[in-house]
This record gives sequence, C-alpha cells and structure tokens, in this order.
Amino acid sequence: MNAVRDWSIPAASAPPPRLERFVSDRAALSPESIAYEYREASLTYRNLDELANGLAVQLATVGVGPGAIVPIVLRRGLALPVAILSVLKAGGAIFYIDPEEPVQRRDALIQRVSPP
Repeated sequence: MNAVRDWSIPAASAPPPRLERFVSDRAALSPESIAYEYREASLTYRNLDELANGLAVQLATVGVGPGAIVPIVLRRGLALPVAILSVLKAGGAIFYIDPEEPVQRRDALIQRVSPP
C-alpha cells in the first residue's frame, strides 16, 4: 500500500438527503424553527411539513407519483415552497414556470409537460 496515495483517496460519503427528507427531519428535530420567510410571513418546519404532507396525499390521489411532471405556476410566497415540497413528497418532479411569462408561452409549456 502506498500511504500517500491511500491518504489522498476521498472517503466514500453518503449522498445528501433529498429535500423532502431534510424538511421532515428538521420538522422532527426543531419544529418551530423558521423554514421559509417571505416578506412579513413565515413557515416553520412543522407548518411546511404538515402542509406539504396534506397536499402530497391529495396529489397522489390524482395520479402524481414517480414519473409525473407537475407544472407549478406560482409567484413567490408561502404557497410556493409548500407546492414544491408536496410534489416531491408525492414522488413527482416539478417543472417551475414563471408566472410572468406570457399566457401563450405558459400554456405551451404546460402542454409540453402534461400527459396526453
């Protein structure tokens, strides 16, 4: 064994947790910590996790799951992180569309990612 070579090989590390797991873990560890602030309003990790869990259940009942791409057209605010997290918790992928895009472009983007 070459000590210098062995020392320079980085140790295998676990991948970082997925966002939905990170939020759930933080909600369990420090539920009243602020997870998201927008202007004068905020969400704690508990609020964010509970709201996202509730919406994720609803999304799953309408078919959101692995392989589903969900377009999200929301302005910044408390609803945006809830929407993003709920899609991820349901197993889907998000496709963010800027609400400032012209209506025709938004509609075309939504059609592009929506199932036939």
